[in-house]
Amino acid sequence: RRGASPTRSIWWAKGGAALTLDCTGCITADHIAAGTLDAKTIVYSAGGGVSTVHAELAQLNGALKFDGSQVGVGKAPAQQCGLDVGSDAGDFCIDGSPAMITRLAADDAAMAKLAKDGQVVYRTDQGRFFARVKTKWRKLQFEAVCGDGEVDPPEQCDDADKNADAPDACRTTCASPLCGDQIVDSGEQCDDGNIASNDACITCKSAICGDGNVQLGVEECDDGPMNADKADACRNNCKKPVCGDKIVDSGEQCDDGNTNGGDACPKACKAVCSDGVCDALFGESFATCVADCPKPPLWFESTWTSWYGIKYPHSDYKESKAIAACKAVGLRLWRDEGGPKADPDWAWDYNNNHNLGGHDIGSKVTNAVSGGQEGHTGSWVLFAKAWSDAIKAATGAANGESVYLLNHLSHTGSNETSASYTIVAPQSNSVSLVQGNQNGAVSGMKFAMVLCAEHK
Repeated sequence: RRGASPTRSIWWAKGGAALTLDCTGCITADHIAAGTLDAKTIVYSAGGGVSTVHAELAQLNGALKFDGSQVGVGKAPAQQCGLDVGSDAGDFCIDGSPAMITRLAADDAAMAKLAKDGQVVYRTDQGRFFARVKTKWRKLQFEAVCGDGEVDPPEQCDDADKNADAPDACRTTCASPLCGDQIVDSGEQCDDGNIASNDACITCKSAICGDGNVQLGVEECDDGPMNADKADACRNNCKKPVCGDKIVDSGEQCDDGNTNGGDACPKACKAVCSDGVCDALFGESFATCVADCPKPPLWFESTWTSWYGIKYPHSDYKESKAIAACKAVGLRLWRDEGGPKADPDWAWDYNNNHNLGGHDIGSKVTNAVSGGQEGHTGSWVLFAKAWSDAIKAATGAANGESVYLLNHLSHTGSNETSASYTIVAPQSNSVSLVQGNQNGAVSGMKFAMVLCAEHK
């Protein structure tokens, strides 16, 4: 019952009878009004009966918990605790032990004065309830009821009727908004409800190339800030290095931006024997890969060098173009001057015979047309129909069409614009001479061949 003084009464109802105990220093409605405590009522339910002990506070939304069990009075004090009615002002029982109604304590010193088993104390400096059990103070905890507007452990938030499973709201489970709860809140770009790092939403940010996570089905690689359009790196578009991307990676000899064969770079970005293309500029020749580079017909030979007729695919003569035509099939342009045997561009007269200049080869051609041999280095081996067929197969010329046979210019050293040359015409069963040995610049050629050499 309420009174006007700080002394308040609690009452015990048991079987219709009423027991009134004085309560001095208890939590009262005055404390609530003064803002000292939240409006919560401590309610002790009597086990096995209808008895209840009330402190004068507003209705509690959740039941008071003590060590995980509901605090119960059970029976009247005299019956359970051996207390006489009115023996101690404010005394009652908790689980068979005498208990004082909740009192206030501001610090440890105040708590020490109330150190009696069964005593319930509200620490005003901590905002917590404590009960004295077996000479130790134990914390009391209210059972959390999500939606009551009070944040009780383990609740993270509680906005009462404003709780909602919507952006930026306290969830209906009284959990705070969190990345991974499938609700897109402020600061999030997405929320797919998982912590996977290989899908379209990663830690609630939309996956992008360069974030260091490989998105399945979209990206081939992603090294974050290490992405680069350079050798062996994951590309800036999150694609793996590949032949045809214009970047020369480990294992590639070149990369011209395509996978076509027969151009400036092999279709696999390196020479691969048996791919149907003779990649002579990258080391293939009929000596290393006859499957791709079939050996052309031999025209003439010496004991240490062989000469072959190779198509020259240009209308004007340039020494550099003649060198390239020979190298394209794994051969070199003959040069009647002393030099190293293994030069990459020239087949030098490394024996220093100096008796087979470009004009001398022209003399050999003139004699071969009539089936004869010319006396300078080497013996002619290709005659008549076989020679004519070889010329037509290499150049595409028809019977009677002029074909230029080109050689390095005499013994004059390097000369980019002039050559020694002879003009012949293939026939059905022979080769005829159109013009004998010539020296100088050549242009306007429809069909032409260059004599290329290989040292034995």
